[in-house]
Amino acid sequence: MGSYVEARDWLVGTTGGYGVRAYRAYRPHKIADWDPVLGNDAVNAVAIAGDSIRGIATMPKTDVGGALADWMMARDESIRSSLIEGVESTGDALAWARYRELSGQPVSDENDALTLGASRQVAVAVDLGKQMRDGHVCTADDILRVHATLFENTQQSDMGGMLRSEPIWVGPKGCRIDEASFVAPPPGDVPELLDDLEAARIDRL
Repeated sequence: MGSYVEARDWLVGTTGGYGVRAYRAYRPHKIADWDPVLGNDAVNAVAIAGDSIRGIATMPKTDVGGALADWMMARDESIRSSLIEGVESTGDALAWARYRELSGQPVSDENDALTLGASRQVAVAVDLGKQMRDGHVCTADDILRVHATLFENTQQSDMGGMLRSEPIWVGPKGCRIDEASFVAPPPGDVPELLDDLEAARIDRL
């Protein structure tokens, strides 16, 4: 299974101040050759979830209603996921930002632009899932393409589709890395982990 590792990087958010600092990060185990065994409770939970998802897929859906449902899903998910990154927007602000984008006008508020990018990202990810259902093999390039949509038409567009080169962490708003609830794998480990994810997908076809 995964384990915690010690890493060093230039950090601007530690109790020790700025500079090259040591930190503890979580590194997941490789999954390409992993063959997990699920217990009865886990198998039952997966079966129930699968039945629920299939039920949603079979619901009647008009073109207009379907488009509205897709937008609402992407909007709500993008607002929630953006909050994790410290980016705050509202449903009304996001709807206005989407209107401006569709009409060819710039979205001046960066928070709304990033949240709008997150809603596009949800839509692209769902489309990728549909392609995989039809036999497409997901690759690292697909994942980077989904990532790129997050930063389209934002001040951080150069980050889109690129593997990160800095530490990232999750925790209470404004927390530093040594106060975080979760610290992601060191950036130097990301290419290898992404290759492993791609290999795992291919091995299971």
